[in-house]
Amino acid sequence: MKISFFRKILFIYIFAILFSSLLIWYSQNQLTSYIYSNFLKKQHSSIGTQINSILKFNLFSNSSSQLASQIKNILQAKDVIILESPSFHIISKTNIPPLKLSTNFYEQVFFKNKKIFSLKKDVTIFYNKVDLNNKTLCIISIFKNNKLKNKFLTIILPYQEYMALALIILFIILGITLFISYKIYKNKLEQTTNEDIALIEALAYQAENKESGIEKHLERTKHYIYHLAQHLKKYNKYRKILTQEYIENLVKASIVHDIGKAAVPQNILFKKGKLTEQEFEIIKEHCLYGAKIINIAKTKCPDSLFLKLAMEIILYHHERFDGTGYPKGLKAENIPLSARIMAIVDVYDTMRSKKCYKEPLEHEQCVQYILSERGKHFDPVLVDAFCSIERTFLKISLKFAESRDSLID
Repeated sequence: MKISFFRKILFIYIFAILFSSLLIWYSQNQLTSYIYSNFLKKQHSSIGTQINSILKFNLFSNSSSQLASQIKNILQAKDVIILESPSFHIISKTNIPPLKLSTNFYEQVFFKNKKIFSLKKDVTIFYNKVDLNNKTLCIISIFKNNKLKNKFLTIILPYQEYMALALIILFIILGITLFISYKIYKNKLEQTTNEDIALIEALAYQAENKESGIEKHLERTKHYIYHLAQHLKKYNKYRKILTQEYIENLVKASIVHDIGKAAVPQNILFKKGKLTEQEFEIIKEHCLYGAKIINIAKTKCPDSLFLKLAMEIILYHHERFDGTGYPKGLKAENIPLSARIMAIVDVYDTMRSKKCYKEPLEHEQCVQYILSERGKHFDPVLVDAFCSIERTFLKISLKFAESRDSLID
């Protein structure tokens, strides 16, 4: 499992929250629009009922000219106009200029029988037809939108509160779910990582034929790699490459740098004397053997950063910056960064460690040697980084020493 997987999950959760918020906002607008439409229909029906009541009980006790004002006052409308159908002659109106009916208005109201519409942005018009004494009256009631909206808000407000509450609850549920998922994921990731490292280390120990002190060597290597890579992050040149994910996988991959030694005969691997030219050629083959082992896994997991770095380290950590190394004779920055880091770490620890063919060297001797190989064996930038934290290397070598007598302070 990779940490990038959790980033994808986090992105999905954030997208889900944003999408849900947008959906709720859109649904709220649609719901508000739907409720407002029903509200206007009820208003229209209520207006019709009130007009019928007025005409039924009061028409003959009032003059026609005052009827519009009477309806206006009872309905609390902005204006009222009463026309006689089919001539559409104005028989009563409130104190406003005569209504100028456009062709569109005329078609919608009188021919398409549209009952509710907006003539202007700030008003809503209700059209009611009533039959009285064998006459058809067309009554147009004009209301200010702000009055209608205020009345409507008293109805819609509870729904808006429920929608807002639903949105808050959704955020809380998604937040809790994300937190729980993160905890579960983190625990599984740590468990899987620990198990992977344990298995890799076990294979590395076995592959290197249980060489004396190999366990401590691999432990030191991990710490050297980690601290050198972290320090290199300060350099603009490597800042983008050395992500936390890269460093974590680099540390794990360092364990298998000599896994190819499993194919090297033990009599050559542990020979106390100087190797012959033929024996050294066999030793050099361990890079290719190790790469073959990793390549089997890499074909099944081609996108694995761990396997990519493991392949680079195994193949190229014996390359030299001046191009005189093996197995490919790569030069300078053609050598992968992971292998250039491993080169310094491996040489330092080998020099500091007691081997069957040599005694350990003092820390200062190791530092001087690495400094002398700046630009030849090692990348000059990496040598400078190493020299900046060489005391950290010393502390690690002492902390994870094979025995008190195996190292020189």
